[in-house]
Amino acid sequence: MTVPDLSVPRRVHVMAAGGAAMSAVAHILSAMGHQVTGCDQSPSAAVDRLRAEGMTIWTGHDARHVIDVDVVAVSTAVEPANVELDAARTSGVVVAGRPDMMEALARGQRTLAVSGTHGKTTTSAMAALVARAVGWDPSFIVGGVVHQLGSGARWTGSGRFVVEADESDSSFLRFGAQDVIVTNIEADHLDHHGSMEALERAFDRFVTQGTGVKVLCGDDPGTVALHARVAPVTQGALWTYGTADGADYRIVGLRSSGMRTTCSVQWGGSVIAELDLRVPGDHNARNATAVL
Repeated sequence: MTVPDLSVPRRVHVMAAGGAAMSAVAHILSAMGHQVTGCDQSPSAAVDRLRAEGMTIWTGHDARHVIDVDVVAVSTAVEPANVELDAARTSGVVVAGRPDMMEALARGQRTLAVSGTHGKTTTSAMAALVARAVGWDPSFIVGGVVHQLGSGARWTGSGRFVVEADESDSSFLRFGAQDVIVTNIEADHLDHHGSMEALERAFDRFVTQGTGVKVLCGDDPGTVALHARVAPVTQGALWTYGTADGADYRIVGLRSSGMRTTCSVQWGGSVIAELDLRVPGDHNARNATAVL
């Protein structure tokens, strides 16, 4: 697999274009000005949306789909023995996996990457909403269609990028994100990482490679341990949030009722914000505080 150069217009064919991840990639590529085609095994709402945006998306696989393309972007859902992949490799077309494509998209962007075992979709969606509200007009890729954002992916060319970063296959290390949020760390995806220690090392790299703002949950044992490991070596700001006494951004007066959650946020013992959320649960107060 190869990281493609997307600094000039390319002809890109996206395989498994109906999946949530690859449909977002196709949408972003088209918005950037690349010529995008795609394929998927079956029709879907995601395929219909891409077609409505003007892209040719075929049903099924055929070697003719990759004639005269520069890049084939492929999902892990596609079997290695595939006629389109075989044709691309034989003809010397660049073949890029989703992590390669995400790395290419993030190049040159001020990237905020949100990761964690739970909560990264909600938190990255909140981050994109807030960044847009304050006038930063970010590009974003979130793992699902967000009603308030109109979609799960958008390209603006603003130079700011909010991404939901997946730790399951270590692709969250590929963004080179300056700014990061980690919501929690639990023993998950150990089939890929091999051990809890290896998963923890991956999160260490995720945080320490950033030179901007790093925000970790102060209520989760996994992220508290992460903070202790990276604090001596990380660059830039390293902040914690949560209800714990020692959190830098401390949540107080937390109340949930029905679909509404409210709380105050303190910094240095003084209240700096009041949060009034139209989503339930203490976890969403933490997610919103991370974004704040």
